[in-house]
Parts: sequence; C-alpha cells; structure tokens
Amino acid sequence: MVGSFFARGPSKSDKKPAAAAGKKGVVYMEQRLKDGSVLTIRPLEPADAALVIAYMQRVSGESDNLTYGTGEFKMTLPEEEAFIQKFQADGRSQMLGGFIEDELIGLGNLACESKPRLAHNGGIGLSVRRDYWAEGVGSALLMALIRAATAAGIKALHLEVNCENKVAIHLYEKYGFEMVGHHEKFFYINGRYIDILLMDLYF
Repeated sequence: MVGSFFARGPSKSDKKPAAAAGKKGVVYMEQRLKDGSVLTIRPLEPADAALVIAYMQRVSGESDNLTYGTGEFKMTLPEEEAFIQKFQADGRSQMLGGFIEDELIGLGNLACESKPRLAHNGGIGLSVRRDYWAEGVGSALLMALIRAATAAGIKALHLEVNCENKVAIHLYEKYGFEMVGHHEKFFYINGRYIDILLMDLYF
C-alpha cells in the first residue's frame, strides 16, 4: 500500500485565479500496469464526487496508513463536489484520480501554498485501493504529482508517511524524497501510538 497524507486541500487565497490559470499544470497520463490493464490518471471533476466518496469509504478500512479509519470519512456529496471544485479553481493544486476504465482505484493530491513567502511549497498525499497494491499504481500517481508540482513552479514538495509503511517509504526514496524529520505519536491506532516521517523533494 502506498499511503501518505498532507493538507487535503489547497491553501486559502483572497485572490481569484485568472480564467486560464486552471489549465496550468493539468496532468493526464496513461500507463500499462503489471497485470496488463491500462491506468488513466486525470484531474477529477465535481461529477466524480460520488466515486471519490465510495473510494474513500472503501480504502479507510484497508490499512492503517491514512488519517481516517473504517467509517470515519463523513463528507457528503455536495461537500465533496465543492472540495473538488476548490482544486479546479485554485489554478496550481491538483486532485488526480487513477482509473481502470471507469473504476477509481487510486487518488493523488497536490496542495499548493498561495502566500507569496510560501508559494514555492506544495504537499502531496496519495492512496491506492488494496486490490491494486504492487501493480505500479502508486508509482504512476507519484510521477503524475511530481510532474504537476514541477508545472506549478513548486521548489519544495512535502509529504508525511506512517513510519511503518515501508513500501511507501521505499517508493518515495526511489523518486528522490529524503527524510527531514518526524512527529512522534502522531497516530493512535488499536491502542498504540505510531510516529510519522516527514519527507521532502527539492527541485
């Protein structure tokens, strides 16, 4: 399982992006997975909100790598539609879906800062449905997020990952992320505390 987390949405800004700004950094790619199926990664639309909710509710019970557990994802359909629309309007941030035909099997978020002093920073989070672990979905989503970050002018890309998620840590290191710190006792799951690692990629 590849799982990490960061601020789930783009940072707030008092300025509205120019009409053409929503086109900047848009990522679209296709990749053949190890099982032969074709993964399509594209920016999500508000019309995808129901798929996102069903996906979130499913993956929440598949691992301890996310910030929410079974039954804890509570967004309504209008809330999720508005959330996706917020990414569209931001102009730099991206909310990407990984699809096998019409089935959503992975998610990746790039949340960009808007304040001038912080605008070179971005945070990512991604997850993959359990039945598609070890098929290359996480790698493809990570490549798409890095591509989106580069297009958005990001110079420092940040993520947080469960310290016990060795598969994800190895993947991030493979793409150049380095550990820069950790938070102790970040998670409390099944009666025990778990640390998270802080990892960065610089451009």
